[in-house]
Amino acid sequence: MEHTDAEWQDFEEISYREIQSLSLRLTSEDREQASSSAEELVDLLLILSDDARRQAQIGEIDSLRNGFAHLLCHGDENAQYWACLALSYIAHRNATNIRLIGRTPHIFRGLLRCLQSTESRGVACGVLSQLAFCNRENGEAIADTEGLLESLASVVQDGRAGDRQAATCVLSNCAANSKHVALRISRVPGMIQALKRLCATAATEDTAPGGDARAAVSAIGCMDNLSHYQEVRPLLKAAGVPEALAAAMEKEGG
Repeated sequence: MEHTDAEWQDFEEISYREIQSLSLRLTSEDREQASSSAEELVDLLLILSDDARRQAQIGEIDSLRNGFAHLLCHGDENAQYWACLALSYIAHRNATNIRLIGRTPHIFRGLLRCLQSTESRGVACGVLSQLAFCNRENGEAIADTEGLLESLASVVQDGRAGDRQAATCVLSNCAANSKHVALRISRVPGMIQALKRLCATAATEDTAPGGDARAAVSAIGCMDNLSHYQEVRPLLKAAGVPEALAAAMEKEGG
């Protein structure tokens, strides 16, 4: 059944008011209410955020962005998951919303907290990757959040396959926008070695435990972005990255 323009406009207005109402409940001291409100918001955003105009209107709601930041920082794992999923809908291919989310107080501290959770780690990395895409300011904010790059390195080292891929995408997007951030990524203890091990699985049939070809390809892309900067290349060379990549390409060609 098709809806008329007037019916759709009525639905938009009602949904917009509902979003504003639900956003105020995200900071409720009742954790169950806050989490259920986030889940309801995801259902609404799934319908409304596929239109760029509506998506932009939603992104401008301060109480919504602040409420999700609050859930990331203080909510339980379930609330964190729904908050990350909602933020991914709001940020999807919308440069203005990406900027607004990145400037929301405590957003990166909250996403760092999500990286400690097995359940929300992957979606949190997805949001971080979106925020860092073509946005230097957000990439620098990620690097400036104490412990965030180190937590991403841990995911690359020990995370599940999908989480590894998402984490390498965050690092790749950050590195693509800033030499300063690329240097900081390269100097995180264990980071280059973890990425190198992941790259080496790209051309092998038997990947590392929990490995995944997509994660390996993402790691190669991250190395490519890091190597764009002359100042980073000595660090990659010292870690044996060129040899590892050459061996992977030789296996693939063979």
